Amino acid sequence: MNKREYKLLKKFVEKVFSKANADPQTFDFDSEIDRSLSYQENKEMIVEKLRTLGILTKELEIELGLITKKDLEAEERAYYEMYERYLEEYIKEERNKILEKSIPEVEKYFEPIFNKIEILLNSENKRGLLIVGSQGIGKTFNTITYLTKKNVNFEYLRGHITPLAFYIKLHNNNNSLFVLDDIVSLLKNDDIVSILLGALDKDGLVEWTSSQKIVEIPDRFKFNGKIIIIANKLSKEDDPFVQAIIDRCIVFEFVMSREKKVSLLYEMAKYKKLPFELVDFLVDNLVDPTLRDLELIEDVYKTFPNRWREEFLELKERIDEDLKLVYELEKDSSLRVKERIARFVNETGKSRATYFRYKKRLKKLGLI
Repeated sequence: MNKREYKLLKKFVEKVFSKANADPQTFDFDSEIDRSLSYQENKEMIVEKLRTLGILTKELEIELGLITKKDLEAEERAYYEMYERYLEEYIKEERNKILEKSIPEVEKYFEPIFNKIEILLNSENKRGLLIVGSQGIGKTFNTITYLTKKNVNFEYLRGHITPLAFYIKLHNNNNSLFVLDDIVSLLKNDDIVSILLGALDKDGLVEWTSSQKIVEIPDRFKFNGKIIIIANKLSKEDDPFVQAIIDRCIVFEFVMSREKKVSLLYEMAKYKKLPFELVDFLVDNLVDPTLRDLELIEDVYKTFPNRWREEFLELKERIDEDLKLVYELEKDSSLRVKERIARFVNETGKSRATYFRYKKRLKKLGLI
């Protein structure tokens, strides 16, 4: 490497630090280069070092022209293709293990939820437990099953309820545990949120402030029970009401990887004495198979044993909103890959890997 190349390389490093808003004095440039090597070899070593130090990010590499967006997409594709190959092998092994079991083990997948319920039941500091996780993985069913097994006195509320009905329900069962499902619809009503916040407060003071007076019910009472809130996602995390609920609860995000979901589906199929062929089909044809998909394919299989595949796919294609979202994002040329993935993750609560699986499926279908 000659003097001119040395200066060019040093200027490159200074530019990187300037763009990254980092102090170049923290990097000993001369100790990192080897003058016996070529300019390109030294640059590759410097770039790798700056990546390791976290100075050179992917975004900065694109800006400086070190890599292109296509290079980045190819890199991500290669990673997820490798991950898919690993996943196929893992699923094959798990399938065989579960097939050989004499007794299916379904409950172990939900132990994290059971443990958080125990913490709530024993807590003297919190009245609420907020369980957030993607739909169709058994949050509600297993919460109710666990409470029933433990003989816990609980009230289950889902969907529409008026503020007054909610207030009366809490008052008449003020020593019970409440399970609130479909929290998003409840949050649309400020009066319900106000009642809920009072019940979740440490002192449990719930007040009825409406002009609609009920003689038999007091304007205020002390709620002595506890509340479990189950939600697929909280899309209004910047909403002060939502944040107030979060602050008053033990918060648990129930996340299940695709590997675990698939293992759970095989366990459930064994428990229900269903042919593993049904789960095989779900894994091969769906990006993100869930327990709800297993329930649907079970119904279709029992109704149409000779053409269950066609019937299931016809039903599933109509309800797969996430696939439609990825299609719309991929067709929007104004969005960068990073922006598309961010929107998908924010709107669905699913992972980057799931986005690429949907994209792969759309390509397979010839839609993109």
